[in-house]
Amino acid sequence: SVRELPDFFGRIGYRVGGLVVSADEIEHGVLRGNRPSPLASAAPFRPDDQRRAWALDPPDPRVHFAISCGARSCPAVRRYAADAVDDQLEAAAHAYVNREVALENGRLTAPEIFWWFAADFVRFPGGLAGLLARYLDEGPARRALLERGLEGLAWRAWDWRLAESPAGGAGG
Repeated sequence: SVRELPDFFGRIGYRVGGLVVSADEIEHGVLRGNRPSPLASAAPFRPDDQRRAWALDPPDPRVHFAISCGARSCPAVRRYAADAVDDQLEAAAHAYVNREVALENGRLTAPEIFWWFAADFVRFPGGLAGLLARYLDEGPARRALLERGLEGLAWRAWDWRLAESPAGGAGG
């Protein structure tokens, strides 16, 4: 499991423009617009931190479908190119939502990531329901969402086991 190494994403760091930034700081400080992680009470970058200038404002909620920690419930690992990032985020959102949001025993289910980062998804037109309606393909889950909205939505537990590559090894 990716959880076997305590604070792994807070410990690993990268040098960017002469400053060091951890994977957690990239996710929550830069890509999520300097918002606390669900496990923290404070934003990663304090007001006097130079790296705060890197924070996306407003953040794009589709980033959650591009960030992978290597767990099975995470989005697939992909390479992104600056000149195509909008189309790539659209494709990642579509792929993830259709892989993870389902109708199970008559009830709409979604992974906990939508609950953990609920504040990020309210910024999307129509909130979480609007986001899911935009990306879900035609089928039972989409019909249920359009008929009932998020009423009765059940959260599916996150699968922290390591993702498997198509060849069967760890990787994602």
